Amino acid sequence: MNPKKDADFFQALVNASHAIEVSPDEANHYWGRGNIYAALRRYDEALSDYGRAIKLNPNVGDFYFSRANSYADLHLRREASADYSRAIEIDPNRAALFNSRSIIYREMRRYDEALADLERALELDEDYAEAYYNRGATYGDMQNYPEALAALDRSIELDDKCAPAYFSRALTYAHLERYAEALADFDRSIVLDPHFVAAYESRAFVYNCLKQHDAALRDCLIAIDLAPHDALAHINAAVAYRGLGRLHEAIPCLEKAVQIGDPAHTSQAMQMLQQARGMARM
Repeated sequence: MNPKKDADFFQALVNASHAIEVSPDEANHYWGRGNIYAALRRYDEALSDYGRAIKLNPNVGDFYFSRANSYADLHLRREASADYSRAIEIDPNRAALFNSRSIIYREMRRYDEALADLERALELDEDYAEAYYNRGATYGDMQNYPEALAALDRSIELDDKCAPAYFSRALTYAHLERYAEALADFDRSIVLDPHFVAAYESRAFVYNCLKQHDAALRDCLIAIDLAPHDALAHINAAVAYRGLGRLHEAIPCLEKAVQIGDPAHTSQAMQMLQQARGMARM
């Protein structure tokens, strides 16, 4: 917690609410307060304020853009897509709107539409690093790794301080079994963001593939310290322990992964746990 930051947000809310009391029909006041609520992750209140702003003035693209961002944070992709589209109707020459909608399309696996939006974003801003990053991520999801690498290379050329871009390129290298390059990019992403849990987990996976289980275990323990309820970190730790011949330490990791109950990883953890218990009884 940051007491000063909390106090600043509280004062901003007080000021915004006072402005609404003084001018209850001014749409921008509701939009401003909605942005504060969104920054605080108080999304119900943010959406309420955005809705009021839109009702007062339905022709401002920023109102729809902000509401779409909150819907995206809540994984309400259909609603987010609709609001991004309305914002684009109002402001069709704003690259950020196409970039943001592309993310929703990618999450919905509507890859052709995602790529079309990114093409438009780059037509509007040819040096838009984030659009190249999202193009790379989209091609990566499509398993078109050469195109993914080309886009991510360009993203990093434009912004060499973006940890997610190095991370995404590292994943692409890993899929191509270019492990040395993958490790170098994971290293860079962690230097830029020392709390990047997925980077530690993915680097651990590569180390396990290379039979460098000590290094993998170090990364797993850091990931677990940063995110104790991340099932994948516990699964990767179990793989490392097993590779080191420490099966008795792998089993509690797998038990924890099962206990966490992440639908994306529970089945894998249960299968590995049954196998480990069977080996322990031999």
